[in-house]
Amino acid sequence: MPALILGLTETETITPWQATQWKKTTMKALNLNMKALYFCVALICIAVANFFFQVHSINSQKNLATLTTTSTELVNDIANLQLQADTYVNNAPRDYESYFRDVALYHKQFNQAVDTLQNHNTLLKNASTLIKDDPVTHYLFPVSQQHLLQASQMLTEGVDLFITDYRDQIGENEAEPRLEWAAQSITRYHGDMSEAAAYFANQLELWQQQQTEMNRKLGYGIAGILFVSALLFSFWFIGSVVLRIRRTAVACDRVANGDFGYQIPANNNDEISQMTRSFNSVSERFKLVLSLLDQLNDSSNSQQAIDAIMAICANYFSIHWSGLVVLQSDDSIRLEAANPLASMRRWSAKSAKIKGNNVAGIMQEHIRQHKPWIIEDLDKFSVSTSDSRFLRELIRNTHSTTLFGIPLSASDAKGQGMLILASRDKTLVEGKRAELLFKLSPLIGSRLMANTDRSISETALESAQTKAAQAPTPTRKTSEHTIDSPILNRFRQA
Repeated sequence: MPALILGLTETETITPWQATQWKKTTMKALNLNMKALYFCVALICIAVANFFFQVHSINSQKNLATLTTTSTELVNDIANLQLQADTYVNNAPRDYESYFRDVALYHKQFNQAVDTLQNHNTLLKNASTLIKDDPVTHYLFPVSQQHLLQASQMLTEGVDLFITDYRDQIGENEAEPRLEWAAQSITRYHGDMSEAAAYFANQLELWQQQQTEMNRKLGYGIAGILFVSALLFSFWFIGSVVLRIRRTAVACDRVANGDFGYQIPANNNDEISQMTRSFNSVSERFKLVLSLLDQLNDSSNSQQAIDAIMAICANYFSIHWSGLVVLQSDDSIRLEAANPLASMRRWSAKSAKIKGNNVAGIMQEHIRQHKPWIIEDLDKFSVSTSDSRFLRELIRNTHSTTLFGIPLSASDAKGQGMLILASRDKTLVEGKRAELLFKLSPLIGSRLMANTDRSISETALESAQTKAAQAPTPTRKTSEHTIDSPILNRFRQA
């Protein structure tokens, strides 16, 4: 609660309880904003997951392309080796000179083809290792992955066996290689390698089909999730925002047409509900202020005005006692009216002299400075303040813990007083209610103090006439003799 609203000076501070209440009224949860934020975060998570999955799919496609290309190259290498072996066998040398001619021609071709086959076999091993280490592939296609890895292992091990046997058969002597034995090794392993390559190609094709089907389903799934999310967000937005704002607009029209006090249900704790509660508060305040205006205009004295204030404001402000204290011209305060009226009748000391720091002096200071008088603990206040009969009567008749005093003054600024409201809890001095009460002080003061001025004038006139009647008869008779009383002179001028 700002200090200016409570009427505090720059050197005074608000209590911790008041600060807590102000924080509760201003720092509310923005659930509607958080819900929208959560929805956006969910969409971002879906987009991020889709991004990583697409990256994984691209890498899988690259690896799949490497496997396809490598397996094709291996098949071609195996076929090329067999063709060279068949050519050598069909043209086998028949003499010593032809042998060296074939060494110069076929030995180099055999070694180049085997080296190429070995390189492609190494690439196939690396690509198979990537598939084996992929957790997504293992989770989505465990069986297909196992079959593909088995086919790859069968092919690569067959190629390794062939290369080892080929090296043994051809020998280490580069000048006199055993080409015929090398050709026989090629022919012997050709069937197994071709069969393994065909089986691997078949498994690879099945794997590629599953990858394509998975990507297609993933695309449809993401599109479906986005569509359903957009549909749910639309329904939520219409139900949580649009319809509730439209209902508030209809309620505003009703209040504008005179249905003051109209309320809208507010069961949530989001921004729309916060706006709804603010509207309900405004509507209720309109009704309270207008009802208070009607009742105050119909009241003819201070007691009726106090009764009207209690009848209208008791429930809204949690008030169980109210009273009007008026500043007197003889440096004293006086209780002029109270509700319940029984407390007024039980009040034995309705007046109190203003003496320094007693309760009358504190009231006078707040009235003249036109700032609210707030007591959150009346018993504690009575201990720290100079006691008086008026304070004891205030404690005894109100049975309250919290007091809220509103300084009042008449429109002509001739009468001053304070409206005291008592409550058994601290909701009376809650920020918005205290602010509303303080803002209503000119309205309440203009009516209460106007009635009080008339009551004071009439009481002063009766008192002056009584004193005049009881005064001793003067020795010198004169028709010009009058009662010299400042209050009576003020009444005559009025």
